[in-house]
Amino acid sequence: MAYEIKIHVSKEAKFETDLKGPINISVYKESNRVKLCFIVDSKIDAEYHYLKLIHANTSYLYRVHNNEFLIPKAVTVWEGRWEISFVCCDEPANSDGTITADYIYTSIPLVCDVHKGNLGYTAQTKEQLILKQICEGSFDHFEVPQDAESIVSYLFSNLTQDFTFFVSANIQVIHEYALYQSGCTSITFEEGSKLTTLDDHAIYRITNLGDIKFPSNLSNWVNIILLVADAQKLNLEPTQN
Repeated sequence: MAYEIKIHVSKEAKFETDLKGPINISVYKESNRVKLCFIVDSKIDAEYHYLKLIHANTSYLYRVHNNEFLIPKAVTVWEGRWEISFVCCDEPANSDGTITADYIYTSIPLVCDVHKGNLGYTAQTKEQLILKQICEGSFDHFEVPQDAESIVSYLFSNLTQDFTFFVSANIQVIHEYALYQSGCTSITFEEGSKLTTLDDHAIYRITNLGDIKFPSNLSNWVNIILLVADAQKLNLEPTQN
């Protein structure tokens, strides 16, 4: 069920509501949509009603039917400030969104907000940002957080995009299939790496993987040689920590 906001459109070209300050017309990706319910002054004599919605990056002109308008997803994907004007005219708008009617009434814009995130909370923790990047694949370089001690199984398994991978010094274990058949092109271990264990298939079938220098703490060299896609790319001289 949509959240309804009642708005009076006065003959003085003003929006009147009981709400104070900018109106929140949506939280990005929320399930509850916002419906604007207009009460139009009887002295505004025009058959066709529209809403003009203006954002810094885009603008829309929508027809208003029966004085109700459900905020569409085309609007809510643009977070930030919106200005909304109620437009009345005696002829329908043109197909390109322009209005050339003889009689045109437009209200003073109403300032509204679209927020991104749950209940308008826009801040992101480092963990949330990392998860977002992983889910969207929106990175070409990935650094494991400094406070992490292991890399989970299947983290980038079958992720086909090209990316470089930096392993922080505190990582002790890279679990199975972490980079299996991924698009990883380079793996770099931070100086002083504590890595001791590379589980089966953690680094396997990585077609474009470049040379790797493994830290001296790593003990299971046999598995490394067997599991890396191209053994010739290995640097078997361990780094000195």
